[in-house]
Amino acid sequence: KVKAVDLAKRFLAKSRNPQELTFLGSLFAQYRFSSMAFSFYFKALKIDPSYKNAFLEVGKLYGNLGHLKRAIVFWQEGLRYHPSEKRFGELIAEARRLFQQK
Repeated sequence: KVKAVDLAKRFLAKSRNPQELTFLGSLFAQYRFSSMAFSFYFKALKIDPSYKNAFLEVGKLYGNLGHLKRAIVFWQEGLRYHPSEKRFGELIAEARRLFQQK
């Protein structure tokens, strides 16, 4: 785990590619390194504030962590940049449905 985090920090410091950063964020999220995953996603969005996949993935991570309101906020922001992307609307609707079930 320590080596993975050290390697991630090096990638995070050097990468300027939103696609690569989002991919690495998803990889770290898959292995439950949530804080590192958020770091990758947020850097991707800092580099390209309209990067669609970063909005999708950061919302999914928030949703998986049970933070449905935060997930919805990110998906709504992504939808603002990409109004024709149906996945945002579908994810927002599903998150609202789950939130109402709580």
